[in-house]
Amino acid sequence: MAPDKELPPQDNLIISEFTEPFGLPSPDSCPLLEIAASANVPGERCGQRTRRKSMSARPGQAGTVYKHRGNWIGQWLEDVPGKESRSRKSLTLGPISSTSKSEARRMLKEHLDKLGVNTSEHLERSLNPAVTFAQAADKYENGRLQDLKPSTRRTNKYHLLKYLRPRFGKALIQDITADHINEAVRTWAKKDGLSHNTLRNFVNTLRSVTGKNFGKEIKYPSQIEVSDADAPYFTPEQMSQIIEAANNPQMRAFFATAAGTGMRSGELCGLRVEDVDLNGSIISVRRSAWEGGEQTPKTKNAVRKIGIDADLVSILREHIAQRKIGFVFRAKNENPLRESNILRRQLHPVLERLGIPKCGLHAFRHGRVSFLVENNVSLPMIRLWIGHGSDRMVRRYTHARPEFHANEIAKLPSIANMQTKAA
Repeated sequence: MAPDKELPPQDNLIISEFTEPFGLPSPDSCPLLEIAASANVPGERCGQRTRRKSMSARPGQAGTVYKHRGNWIGQWLEDVPGKESRSRKSLTLGPISSTSKSEARRMLKEHLDKLGVNTSEHLERSLNPAVTFAQAADKYENGRLQDLKPSTRRTNKYHLLKYLRPRFGKALIQDITADHINEAVRTWAKKDGLSHNTLRNFVNTLRSVTGKNFGKEIKYPSQIEVSDADAPYFTPEQMSQIIEAANNPQMRAFFATAAGTGMRSGELCGLRVEDVDLNGSIISVRRSAWEGGEQTPKTKNAVRKIGIDADLVSILREHIAQRKIGFVFRAKNENPLRESNILRRQLHPVLERLGIPKCGLHAFRHGRVSFLVENNVSLPMIRLWIGHGSDRMVRRYTHARPEFHANEIAKLPSIANMQTKAA
């Protein structure tokens, strides 16, 4: 067998790249090009049609191996985004003194398999221009994000600005994997102490931008998970104290409605007089409010009817008086109240006076669900009133108070004394 022919010296052989020759016929040899040039219109290659890249025209390749300056060099052709023709690339495989040619070929084959240059997926990626996360985020903010609710728009913009763009901005969309996201989640959890729900919201925003669904591949650190059962909630006694300590009649009616219905803060702010049937003791949830403006409810299950007791009917009747239209709880300019103002000016000062830990309006919702469960209201009815679609969500909102445990235990016979009583 003839020895391998050694190629002339070249520069930058460790990673080298050049484009395959692409010859074009001259106008003299191709009349069609001459006509196209004279007519100032784009011409085709001597009557040939432009064809899309296809794997049928790109059979699997093993590459080539040759000697250069005491090393084995592997070369192969690779589709590159934005280029019609493939690029030739090379890689130093190892020294000739310690590596045989068959071993060099095997090493090149393993490298090509790892790159996936012989797969249709690799070809498809080359047909589409490379897009960074920052570019995809710009498109998302100018497109799909504008169709979301104002509250969701502001939240997602914050996710992008504070966390996602700094972390993934320069990365190509195709290169962002579940492993990269899991690494980011662990970093945010450890460095910033973010909760499970916050991290999950970050990942949901990232999914919306990238169009990728990672399913159950995303792992959230268990040590920072906070279940809804551990979230702040008001006991019935605390809710009663808050209602009595309210600074004005409107806030007294607002807190009483929150405690008596479990409505979300946005639903309370968006409640209209037309939605309240005091004669039928029914409140209809049809809309929500955020930052002084109306919007649709959170989910389709949020559109619902809630039964209210006689005491709440009396409080609302006194507050609404003779009004027929408008928001039930309104600011001086007749617009809906803002949650931030309610917390800062009303709820938090009341909680401080009562010695109750500071928390948000959602504690009324958690407290209401727990109260309904403790009083044996059926789960279907709780789901209807609260606006959740599953029993699992109702259980997540339920807080078993020590007093509830004590009352239930008192109903049971003592196992330890059963034998004594039998004797």
